Amino acid sequence: MEGWKFRDASRPWGWWVFEEGEDPPPQEPGAKEIRLAELGELTEEEYAALAKRASEAKAQLETGIESYVATGAGDRINFEQEAIDLWERVQEAGKR
Repeated sequence: MEGWKFRDASRPWGWWVFEEGEDPPPQEPGAKEIRLAELGELTEEEYAALAKRASEAKAQLETGIESYVATGAGDRINFEQEAIDLWERVQEAGKR
């Protein structure tokens, strides 16, 4: 792990397996951030980045202009709401 710079709440596969003794979280959005919060392993920089992203998303929502992406299932994902929801879930997971 020496020399690995944690960024964007990422960890290499080996960290999950050998340091935590578990499989990496699924590739669904927010899974790794939430699991790292549960484990108490998010760095201050990672928390700050998630908080900043949520704050910027709230400001964007207040403008009334939202960013969406269509999924293959015909649904739309609101990027701003996703960032806010992730931050709230990370905060809750970190309390455990």
